[in-house]
Amino acid sequence: MSNPHCRAVRKSCGMRQLGFLVFLLLVYGPVIALAIAGMDELAQSGRAFLRETTFPSQRQWMLLTHTFLFALSVSVGSIFIGIIAATGLWRLYRKAAKWLIWLVVLFIAVPPYVHALAWMNTLSAANSILERLGFAGLPQTGWPVAWWVEVMTYVPFSVGLTLLGLASVDPEMIEAGRVSRNDFRVFWRIVLPLAVPQILAAGGLIFVLSVTDYGVPSLFQVNVYPLDLYVRYSFGSPPLQTLVLALPLLAVAVVVILCSQAGLRAVVMKPLWSARTISTPLVWPGWFTAIQAVGILLALAQVVVPSVNLILATKSWPSAVEAIGVARKEILTSLWVALVAGSTCLLIAPAVAKTLVETKSHFSTRWLLVVLPLAIPAPLTGIGLIVLWNHPLVGLLHGTMAMPILAALARFAPLAVLVMVAQLRRIDRLLFDAAGVFQTSRTRTWVQVVLPMLAPSLVAANGVVSALSLGELGATLIVAPPGQATLTMRIYSYLHYGASENVAALCLLIAIGTLMWALMTVLAFRLWALLFPNAPEVGV
Repeated sequence: MSNPHCRAVRKSCGMRQLGFLVFLLLVYGPVIALAIAGMDELAQSGRAFLRETTFPSQRQWMLLTHTFLFALSVSVGSIFIGIIAATGLWRLYRKAAKWLIWLVVLFIAVPPYVHALAWMNTLSAANSILERLGFAGLPQTGWPVAWWVEVMTYVPFSVGLTLLGLASVDPEMIEAGRVSRNDFRVFWRIVLPLAVPQILAAGGLIFVLSVTDYGVPSLFQVNVYPLDLYVRYSFGSPPLQTLVLALPLLAVAVVVILCSQAGLRAVVMKPLWSARTISTPLVWPGWFTAIQAVGILLALAQVVVPSVNLILATKSWPSAVEAIGVARKEILTSLWVALVAGSTCLLIAPAVAKTLVETKSHFSTRWLLVVLPLAIPAPLTGIGLIVLWNHPLVGLLHGTMAMPILAALARFAPLAVLVMVAQLRRIDRLLFDAAGVFQTSRTRTWVQVVLPMLAPSLVAANGVVSALSLGELGATLIVAPPGQATLTMRIYSYLHYGASENVAALCLLIAIGTLMWALMTVLAFRLWALLFPNAPEVGV
């Protein structure tokens, strides 16, 4: 190996390590700053502070228990519907079914509060009909309603990850099983057990997303632990007290992530949307086909209900245009945060993803460092960012629009890395090695070899982070500077005063925006596949 090549390899490793370090500072910096500030506060206050803060009160333990049960029930409900719907769609995996799958999965990008408003309007309309018929109305607040809305919100996650698990099963194993057993037994004895890691990954991800969020429960007057943390900090509780009170929530979320990490690794290692299919569709019993039809209808309900409801709720289009004009500043702010966050993650995610791909260990510390930030509650991220940047030495960014961007990166950069890992797993490393050996210019090699192979995942990572940043609420609500609210914050404030047609218009706008972002990502995949048919794809 020539000396110039050795220097190039060392330089490349150094850049990857630097990228990984920047990633760690982005996602863990807020919590570390919160812990350091808390130690300082503890040293000053001494025992008096410990007496006030050591453990959550009995009421908080009860609230924490209710929050865990709520998140667990949401996860189980979403997974149950996801498995039933995914098995039906998997059996119908043809051209039309592919578009149906994308229609369901694309709604991952739609923020939860949009689903909340749609179901609020649906329940209100249903109650009007029931009252006219002389029946009692359905409850519009409380645990059951909040549970249903969150289940429907996270159904796209469970459908998508379950489909990935089903698609990862080798068709030859299915065909071999069909020789001696009927299709239904083959499904239960072979297909479903092999898909369990991805299904558990979906359940773990949904649990963590639910247990760390307070937006939807608060809209339906359900108090959850993250909301209590946000309220306590808003009313002047010290940062260390907030961190200590968040530790039980954080610990359970971390345990769930650890238990489901094998499934997450399997998901990004085998993104087989284009996997080989079995020769003839499986034949199910009639009763199971009926259950699958119900599951598919429920999966489609989370598409149809928000779409139809928001359109119907926007009764006067001139008023809707006026409402959008009034919110023009918030719309531009949201777009700016989404664009910058999505673009910035592309500078970091490739280096972190390549580091993960090159890690040989089955239980990788680096892998854990990447996925554990998903367990950090959104309010904790927001509070930590304020503590980190509200300091004379580094206070340049505090009170600026950089804070919501940093909040979005801290929350969603790990997802961008997972998307990049999924792409790199499908690229033969010999191609990179060959490019390094025969390169005449590092810039030329990057432009002609590396960038074309990474382009689909760069588009996907940008789309994921941008779409999710557009709807981020939990941390943005804390860090947004005065007078610089995002569209999400405006909608959330309006929802607490009752859903009006103006709120519906703004929700419809943000739903269309996130869906368009996701759709452009999918179309970019398709275009890339047409232009470069031999290039590795990302799940299309």
